[in-house]
Amino acid sequence: MRMYLALAVLLWAGCRTQKVNNEGLSTGLAAVSILEQTEANRPDIRTLNGRARVAIEGSTEFTVQVTAETDSFIGLSFRLIGLEGARILLTPDSVKIIDRINKQYQPRDYSYFREQFGIDLDFQSLRDLLAGMPVWTDGSWFPVENDSLYHIRQRSPDRENDLYILPGFNLSAQHIKDLVNQRELTLRNGSYKKIGEVSFSHTRHYLLNAVDNYAIQVEWSSLTLNEDVDFTFTVNPKYEVVR
Repeated sequence: MRMYLALAVLLWAGCRTQKVNNEGLSTGLAAVSILEQTEANRPDIRTLNGRARVAIEGSTEFTVQVTAETDSFIGLSFRLIGLEGARILLTPDSVKIIDRINKQYQPRDYSYFREQFGIDLDFQSLRDLLAGMPVWTDGSWFPVENDSLYHIRQRSPDRENDLYILPGFNLSAQHIKDLVNQRELTLRNGSYKKIGEVSFSHTRHYLLNAVDNYAIQVEWSSLTLNEDVDFTFTVNPKYEVVR
């Protein structure tokens, strides 16, 4: 029934007389239509291989090599001054970490992110973040007046979730408030560029106020999509296993 109601709203929205303002926004769009068109604009990323510069405010800068088959794994290799400090393999049901600095192997699950950062992440959420898509979008949405972006909001007793969508239905920003635990997460996307037929955000900003506070800037320096990829994950048998 819920699916049919959503379809009815979309059809009703499509039949309305819509206007375009000076910023290229279609006025009068229902929130569910904005969300659906953003999802329909999801980049077709089957594989990804790229390098990004990561800067953490108040800390150091490093590079990360990202290799992913988006249905099965995301592989991360973190490097500082050319040397690998950590390697992480994310699959739909596991988080595996090789800590080369401390010579440790850490087999984890997704509760690791809650313990370390105070937020709930799963493989689907990480895939969405990698693709530059909004996360945690289940629920009912309503529009908020905005002259330059589509702005829609989801509100419940425990969470407030705001999406800011560009006229072409790419994500500009998302701001999530955990009203119970007093935590906030802000995601900002910028520098959209075409890679083949895919529009991909080459700069990302993540602001996290939870267990600790983080301000992280990611800038992609090289990127290929939908080509063959390979990610090795071999644990040194001499490493300490930390569970």
